[in-house]
Amino acid sequence: LTSVTSLPDGKIQMLLTGEPALNYQVQISSNLTAWTLWTNVVLTNGSTTLTDAPASGVAQRFYRAMESP
Repeated sequence: LTSVTSLPDGKIQMLLTGEPALNYQVQISSNLTAWTLWTNVVLTNGSTTLTDAPASGVAQRFYRAMESP
């Protein structure tokens, strides 16, 4: 995940790059310990832009992408 940007409406936009045709899990966490699946993505062209709405009641949010099994 790269090019993370905070948009004027409070949303977070990021670029996911990786191997084309592979399935990736994008996970979120508020504490870097407990991770939750946010979305699954298949990179048809090797990259895609993802946008997440602001989370109410959460001071910070972390993202990670992993190749799905």
